[in-house]
Amino acid sequence: MTSRNYSSTAITTSLTAPITNSQTSLTVTATTGYPAAPFIIVIDPGTVSQEAVLVTAVAANTFTITRGYDSTSAVSHLAGAVVQHSHIAVDFRDSRTHENASSGVHGATGAVVGTTDAQALTNKNLTDASNTFPASLATTSTAQTLTNKTIALGSNTVSGTRAQFNTAMTDDDFASLTGTETLTNKTLTSPRVGSGILDVNGVTLLGTQATGSAVNNLKVVNNSTGLAPQLLAEGTDTNISINLVPKGTGTLRQNGVDVVTTTGTQTLTNKTLTSPTINTPTITSPTITGVGQTIFVSKAADESVTSSTTLQNDDHLSCSIGATGTYDITLHLIGTSAANAAGHLNAAFTFPAGTFYLTGAGLTTALASGSSGSVQMFASSITSGTAFASYGLSTSQVSIILHGTFVATGTGTLQLQWCQAVSNANASTLKTGSSMKVQQVA
Repeated sequence: MTSRNYSSTAITTSLTAPITNSQTSLTVTATTGYPAAPFIIVIDPGTVSQEAVLVTAVAANTFTITRGYDSTSAVSHLAGAVVQHSHIAVDFRDSRTHENASSGVHGATGAVVGTTDAQALTNKNLTDASNTFPASLATTSTAQTLTNKTIALGSNTVSGTRAQFNTAMTDDDFASLTGTETLTNKTLTSPRVGSGILDVNGVTLLGTQATGSAVNNLKVVNNSTGLAPQLLAEGTDTNISINLVPKGTGTLRQNGVDVVTTTGTQTLTNKTLTSPTINTPTITSPTITGVGQTIFVSKAADESVTSSTTLQNDDHLSCSIGATGTYDITLHLIGTSAANAAGHLNAAFTFPAGTFYLTGAGLTTALASGSSGSVQMFASSITSGTAFASYGLSTSQVSIILHGTFVATGTGTLQLQWCQAVSNANASTLKTGSSMKVQQVA
């Protein structure tokens, strides 16, 4: 219902000008004692032109009005028509309606609470400081035991520490999101692991690293009696390898022993190779460590020297002398030159402490073409790192045969060295298949 204002001191006034039956404002001669809008006035009271209007706003002596209020008719009024502040039937009806209403009264939107009526109270704050509650009523601040109560967590908040909840529980404890706890008999379905799994001491046991577009993975499979567990590769690819990568110079081991790989540099001991296929192997510095042991090495590729008379180590013809003693040494060198009568070849050895006696045969540097010419023979004790002979090379292959005895008083590397006898832009080359055989005989 509409709230209206009233005054007991409002004087009777009159219109200063006529109004039609549709005008929504009027001006009176005086407004002494009138209340603030809204309030009711009656124009031409007690006459056939009587009309009740609701004043909704006041500006000086001008009223903004709602015409024909409370079932009266909006009619024209003359200047000087009497205007009175009055009460009319709607005032009495609103009073009766209010008295009979049980809700929406006295500024409240809900129902009026009766002292003896059975009613549901909503959004009420009842404090025990000014109210008396029965002993069985649960309150927000009193320590009480609740029995057979269901608390809907969707619309209620239960607060407390995990320790307090665990104290209240009689059969188990809560697990926290960030705490360190031991979970027993839990099944984790597709758990997400961050950077790894820790052991009981908090140290990384297994590290993990995510790949954004991963489609392949490892699968661990246990097994029954007599069958080994498995580490499998699985994923969407048809063929999936398992790549085990050691760190730094670490190696891949099985039961404490290094695993042999196809590309790694490794020492094989006590291995039997049954019908092996060996394609151009590279044997780097094999070692003799006892009487009767023999090493045979050969060049796996051509090797050339151009415009240089500085001795350099041969890429293939070397071995390690691992024990003192006497060694029988045979070399067969196959050489060519990019042009006849060009750079030819100087030969030398570096070797550990000892005495090296060497004999050899090859063509002299007087060789002009082809493979015919004077044969050079020599037999002498040679010095480590010093050329012991010069041999002629031509565009045709030329053989150089060397045989010697080395009495080692120390250990180290036996290394063939060579260079051009005369610096020449035409390459001097030792060919694939050139070889050296070393055997400890005493």
